[in-house]
Amino acid sequence: MGMKEIEQELNEVLFEIGIADLFSAKKFASKIKQHFEKIRRLEELKEYVNEVAKLPEYQLKEEFTVGEWNGENVKAPLYKILEQEEGITLDPENFLRLNGERIAYVSDRIIPLKGKKEELKEALEKIVEIKRELSYPEEVYELPSFISDDSWFNPETGKYVHPEQYEEANKIAYDFGCFWKNIDKPIKESEDPFVQALIHLDELPEYDPSEEIRQMQLARELRKHQIKLKLLEELEKTKVYKQKKWKIIPATKLEMNPGYEEFFHNHLGSYSTEEIHTALKELERELAGENKLRIKALRKDFEKREGISRRKKLALILGGLVAGAAGCYIAYELTRDRKPPAIKNLKWEPTRIVNDKVYDISISFVAEDEEPTISLFGLNFPLYKTQISNATLEFIPKVYSHLPKEAFPNETIRAYNLIPLDGEFDERIEEFLLNVTDIKGGREYIVKVFVQDQAGNVATINLTTPYIREFENIAPLDNITVLVPYYVWYRRDLSNWKDGHKYVPLLGTYRSDDPLVISKHIDWATGHGIDVFAVSWTGYEGGDLAYFDNNLKLLLNNSLSKDIKVAILYESPGRLKTTGNPLAPWEKNLSDPENLKILLSDFNYLCKTYFRSKNYFKIQNRPLIYMYDSAAFIGDVKMAIEKLRKDMKANGYEIYLVSDHVHPYVLPGSDMSWEERAKQFDGITSWLGGYSDKGEYLQGSYEEQIKILYSEWGRWAIENNKKLIPCTTPEFDSRDVKWGNPNSIPLERSPDKFEKRLNIIFSYSQYPKIVMLGTFNDFFESTTLEPSKEYEFVYLKLLKKMLEKF
Repeated sequence: MGMKEIEQELNEVLFEIGIADLFSAKKFASKIKQHFEKIRRLEELKEYVNEVAKLPEYQLKEEFTVGEWNGENVKAPLYKILEQEEGITLDPENFLRLNGERIAYVSDRIIPLKGKKEELKEALEKIVEIKRELSYPEEVYELPSFISDDSWFNPETGKYVHPEQYEEANKIAYDFGCFWKNIDKPIKESEDPFVQALIHLDELPEYDPSEEIRQMQLARELRKHQIKLKLLEELEKTKVYKQKKWKIIPATKLEMNPGYEEFFHNHLGSYSTEEIHTALKELERELAGENKLRIKALRKDFEKREGISRRKKLALILGGLVAGAAGCYIAYELTRDRKPPAIKNLKWEPTRIVNDKVYDISISFVAEDEEPTISLFGLNFPLYKTQISNATLEFIPKVYSHLPKEAFPNETIRAYNLIPLDGEFDERIEEFLLNVTDIKGGREYIVKVFVQDQAGNVATINLTTPYIREFENIAPLDNITVLVPYYVWYRRDLSNWKDGHKYVPLLGTYRSDDPLVISKHIDWATGHGIDVFAVSWTGYEGGDLAYFDNNLKLLLNNSLSKDIKVAILYESPGRLKTTGNPLAPWEKNLSDPENLKILLSDFNYLCKTYFRSKNYFKIQNRPLIYMYDSAAFIGDVKMAIEKLRKDMKANGYEIYLVSDHVHPYVLPGSDMSWEERAKQFDGITSWLGGYSDKGEYLQGSYEEQIKILYSEWGRWAIENNKKLIPCTTPEFDSRDVKWGNPNSIPLERSPDKFEKRLNIIFSYSQYPKIVMLGTFNDFFESTTLEPSKEYEFVYLKLLKKMLEKF
């Protein structure tokens, strides 16, 4: 039973048990009870389809959503996506091809062709990568268009439907088999045939087409020799007498074995007349003397018995001539140029770069058709010589199905008809060079080359560029270093996005470990003047902490990481234990041996893992670490910080520590112990300018408060040889997150207010000027600069404008 028949039967069964009425879960459940036998059949069908769905051939032909056209989803089979993205195709005979060359046979399993395991490894890695991109789970059914806040009115049935009913029915529908609707399912690597083939590639047996042909030839030879052996055994039982016909013409008389008839029937009955006749003629040529006479007599008798008359002999001769002609044609076909030309040295180079942004590139390659030879009399002669006749190139902006298209510049595929460097298609080897200009960027690009020879053979090859920036890197061009906290905690499988957020990122609810997301963040940030990501660091030991730590490593290894500096934002509340004081639950005692041990161990890890990075942010060659909530340190802070500095110095680093002692409740001169603790650090700042969830600010407004803070603490910093790093934020609002305070008074966002705040902190920054801004991507507290669907690039553009002004 084929997949179409299975799908049709599934639809019929599901329709009969009431799945069409998704708006009444109770009604649906009652019908299920009435149709137990049909459900049992449905389960059998599900099991069958699920088994088929595991086959690599089916997976390559499975369709995925690749875009949208006129409001409808556009789908394409996986092998078409692979052809577009990576030059991997599945031909009609189910051979997997990489850049036009067969590398494996695909059916219920993957069989590498002989000598093609390296190419297959490359293809499998690309297939798995593409499948992962396409494998984010989606809802089975999208919400209906007639949605409202509390209930939905279905105009077709005239009923009001509650969301809970729809969700319940939706779940039941999924459980009972709506798995064939091209749902993008997460990749299960323990079951995925491509992942398993990649893991066990060395163990897979190889398929050798030439060996198969040789085996067929050997089988034919074996059958012929079996006939000859049987004929030679029979030959001993045959007597031949010489005589003259009409006493003039020499002739032979044949005395046959009495069991001659049975011999042909029992011993040669499984062979064809042509096979026996061919064996007789070959033996007649090979034997001599009396045996030659015997076999000749047998041959004549066989021809007589089988009705091979002279006319038939003539037909056989003509057939032989036809076969000879066919052989010549086959020889011609075997020597005809069937092999596609080779495409070599495909590469690209930037030709115009402005502030790390690539605008123009050159693409070059060589097309070469082979020139096979045949050896005769010790000399080599060319079999054929075919020229390159045509070449085209496509420059394709890569499409990412897992991210919203709004996050990427609008750009179309460019197609070019190429001319060889010498101006004509007149050689077996041709060189090509193409300039592509005015690239928008903000993505990777696929370079797809097609080359054709005069025999009509076509070769294709793909090349994918690294991420090309959308914006010029202007961060180094101004005299203000902008440092922004950056968070690496987002993930889809655990969906911490479901905790709630006021704004939706322009990139959607992304994963922090997505290399493309990291590239976009660096591009957007440095393209608008942000110099440093202060990455939130909460540990490394395992689970979520290891995930966050690995994401920081991905950031440092990104292709654009050279364009941005990175510092550590040490999350002390998540690392050090508090005192348990109910009046000050935030206090962390550095005199506690356990806290001191954790602090020293953490910095030892940071030192060995990150400080040595070329793009780690340093002041006077000293790695900067922002110790978040360090104003809550109590105990012998001086001893702990001195011990920390001593340990780091032993590892080869003088560290630059920044605290958040700039606080609206403690101004210089009001608390000497507070100031004494602040002196243990090299720089001081204020987290978000002292936001108050009660809306209580110095002089009655947030803007007036940050003026007072940075004026007072700025003087203190100069007097105590410390550095003030002023901080502000575009907004603070955590009311939409489930662990936030629904009664808090938010700090409102607007372009005018943000411009005023930037003016203040830029004015109070001390040379060399360093400022800190909100966060790049803490969407839980709405302190973000990262573009969202609501405010897009407004605040990044405003930052860029203000930096140009100062």
